[in-house]
Amino acid sequence: MKIKNYFCFIAFFALACFFSCKSSEHEIACYDMKLRLVSDGEPLTGTEREFALRPLEDVILESEEDEKKKADEKESVAETNGEPEYLRYLFTPANEDGSEYSVTVAEGLYRLFEENNDLHVFVKVGAGENLAVLAYCSSFADASDALKDISAPSGLGVIVTDRDITALGYDNLLQRSVASSQNPVSLDIRKCTRSTLGFRAFYGCSSLCALQLPDSVTSFPKECFAHCSNLRYLNVGPGVKSIEGGAFISCENLSTISVSPSNRNYIVENSAIYLSDKKTLVAWPSAKGDIAVSADLITAYAFAGCPELTSVNIDCVSIQPNAFQNCASLQSVFLGKRVEDVRENAFIGSKSLTSISVEDGNTTYSAKDGMLLSKEGLRLFAWPSAQGSVTLPQTINRVEDNAFFGQKGLVSVYLPPQVREVGHQAFAECSDLSSVNMPGIVNIESYAFSKCPKLASVNLPDSLRRCDGSAFSECGALTTINVASGNSQYRGENGAIFSADGKTLIEWPAASGVITIPATVETIGTYAFNRCTSLEEVTMTSVVTVGHHAFDGCLNLKTVNLSESVRTIGSHAFSNCLSVENLVIPESVQVIKNYAFWFWGKNQTISAKAKRKPAGWDFAWNADCEAAVKWGVK
Repeated sequence: MKIKNYFCFIAFFALACFFSCKSSEHEIACYDMKLRLVSDGEPLTGTEREFALRPLEDVILESEEDEKKKADEKESVAETNGEPEYLRYLFTPANEDGSEYSVTVAEGLYRLFEENNDLHVFVKVGAGENLAVLAYCSSFADASDALKDISAPSGLGVIVTDRDITALGYDNLLQRSVASSQNPVSLDIRKCTRSTLGFRAFYGCSSLCALQLPDSVTSFPKECFAHCSNLRYLNVGPGVKSIEGGAFISCENLSTISVSPSNRNYIVENSAIYLSDKKTLVAWPSAKGDIAVSADLITAYAFAGCPELTSVNIDCVSIQPNAFQNCASLQSVFLGKRVEDVRENAFIGSKSLTSISVEDGNTTYSAKDGMLLSKEGLRLFAWPSAQGSVTLPQTINRVEDNAFFGQKGLVSVYLPPQVREVGHQAFAECSDLSSVNMPGIVNIESYAFSKCPKLASVNLPDSLRRCDGSAFSECGALTTINVASGNSQYRGENGAIFSADGKTLIEWPAASGVITIPATVETIGTYAFNRCTSLEEVTMTSVVTVGHHAFDGCLNLKTVNLSESVRTIGSHAFSNCLSVENLVIPESVQVIKNYAFWFWGKNQTISAKAKRKPAGWDFAWNADCEAAVKWGVK
């Protein structure tokens, strides 16, 4: 009886019940192999099935051409000797219902080959191993429960080829099985002629040591091999046209990358991948020690997670975002005179980077005391080694976008009066930042201090003219915001920032419990309460406009009392407010922008007093919202 295409996968479970077969010269260990066929987690039944069990050698790390040549040579020898090289074993039932089959085989490396379905499973058979081998078919990807008892064998691991594997996306069945293995795994899917890779296809497969991909693969998406820390071999087939930034994050042992001679897009030199013209360095995952880079462009995440990289001499034009992210041992960077574009977060997480120097003649950048500055020294682009309490030089007037993004260990910052601007996300996600003093600041841009959980108080000077509504978003401990009495644009009250006339609520980052919006407020600004996860109830008395994303992500907000004064509700205003049971929308609301209630669930209700959708409500006002909508509610 043949296995049909719709069966999900085949799993070996080998018990270590070996016995000795002695000859006059040596002892041969033999093992009783038990085969179980499974579909959707349930055993299949039958009387008998026939498979070719083929002894093989050196299966991994061979090209398809080499394997074919070797097979041809073996077959030729076999014909000369008058014996078939590939022995055929008949699997007979091992239990009453016929769902298990068994055969006794000697120690060695084998391939199970079900000819009608072109299904191949490689397995090493040896002493003391608790073997469990799987073959995977994507058409039954949901049958993941059957994998719960499957683990890779010790020693060689598993190599799977299956023509039915198609798109391998994030958290796919094959990825989960390899990632959960406690032993090294080598994977060969070159025969999967319809396979493609998706985002994070093999993410976190730290047991994966070798991977051979089919020619059908045309792209390596972002993070598809990220954190495969023991991956040592990978092939780039002839059809690969795109390798996205971040594909090889923390693949520090990937020293052997084989590019097909037929590939016209990429080349490999010293374990680094370049575009074919060698002007763009795509990735150098195993870079270590002192290196020099002379390509015109270093792509995003090209060196991300290279733990043994200590020094780099860069003579290129552009360094893309996160290029040297989390290079833990990187101590020094030298920028040549050609460098003119260092993007945000280029050195984020590289805490050992104490020396940044710039070649004389560079017209864009300068460096001082571990800081990357503009040529004239007025703008600060990065200070990767900043820790504890720091004071910026008085020569600086602007902290650029993402300058300190995500830096841990930065506790307090003093920006001298000469510093007038803090850029987008300049200090965002600084998890240890608790104090900021900026007596001369004029402009605080979007998300400048967002997600700083320890930031408890901020003093805003009278010089401040613009503070974006998301500047302190998700700063849950920021209960004190003091605005200088002489400020003509803003005033502070109860941990919130208001316009000077009190008509606009700019931001209330640590709002919690039950609150009432002051009667003077007519506009709740964009991102004003964004992700205030401790906010439970809000009452509006005179509010006319609820801005975009105003209450986005207030996960524990249960009650919203909208007054009859409300006229406009902005896009995503109440997105992800998943605890609101019933929101009553008064008839005064004339405009609701798109996705205002994005991600609301079926257990939530929107009760509109209007009898039908008003003309001013966007056609997508409740797009991606499963909440029930009731009209004409009194």
